[in-house]
Amino acid sequence: MKKYFLAFLIVSQCLELKAQEQTVLNIVYDFSYKRDLADTANPYKAEMVLSTGTLSSRYTTRDLFNRNSAAAIKKNKQQEEKANASGGGSTAVAVGGPMLLVSNAGTLINEEIFINKSKSTLQTAGRIGFKNYHFIVSLPGINWKLSNETKVILGYNCQKATGDFGGRTFDAWFTADLPYAFGPWKLNGLPGLILAANDTKNELSFVAREITKNEDPEELVTSYMNLGRSVEVKPKEYYKITRSFASDPAAIIEAQIPGAPVSIRNPDSPGNTTIKKIAKYNPMEIK
Repeated sequence: MKKYFLAFLIVSQCLELKAQEQTVLNIVYDFSYKRDLADTANPYKAEMVLSTGTLSSRYTTRDLFNRNSAAAIKKNKQQEEKANASGGGSTAVAVGGPMLLVSNAGTLINEEIFINKSKSTLQTAGRIGFKNYHFIVSLPGINWKLSNETKVILGYNCQKATGDFGGRTFDAWFTADLPYAFGPWKLNGLPGLILAANDTKNELSFVAREITKNEDPEELVTSYMNLGRSVEVKPKEYYKITRSFASDPAAIIEAQIPGAPVSIRNPDSPGNTTIKKIAKYNPMEIK
């Protein structure tokens, strides 16, 4: 019986690997989000990367992409081998306690949105504070209405479409020249890649500024999140934790790791080690 079970696991793992498709395109978006309605003049901003195949996509922070892409893994391995060969040992050095990344607009969250069209699922995973959480739901359908309006983005002819998602109305610009039905965040389902989008309240915006074609056969559209070390929660619970963390990061961190010293790093202002609280939290999905 054990032999049959082991054979089943091996076959399942092989099928899973075959199901992971090679990345075709990597698109960098400038993301702007008025997360605090009490401070709309200082929106949360980040660089995000959408990696697409024909049946799947991964949307995450550029930081997470840079640390987990095939190219980054190869580079880190080469550096480690070089250090070991020279007798230097590992170059990784742990200093102090856990580090919290913040910006002038508040705490940063490394989040990933993974769409699998063959399974019709959407997976959301995020590192909130010092713990990983995730949930999986059915891929939402968006009833897009196409417009005759057009414009050029990064040299591609784009057409406008309008659709409702998460309690917001979005205007999106997609190009049929790149026939991938994906876009930034959870926006999907148009007959071409979405290169720009914003909600009609102008609280969220995504604008592509770089598109590169992948030529590395080892670069796959696969999740970066280790779900084996992640807590699976219901969507409402995930959003509640996210909201609580944005509003009072210190309270969530203390609950996660009581008494642990936490280092603060702010790329916007290196000398600033304060943690900004969100006074009037504005969720990306209103409902």
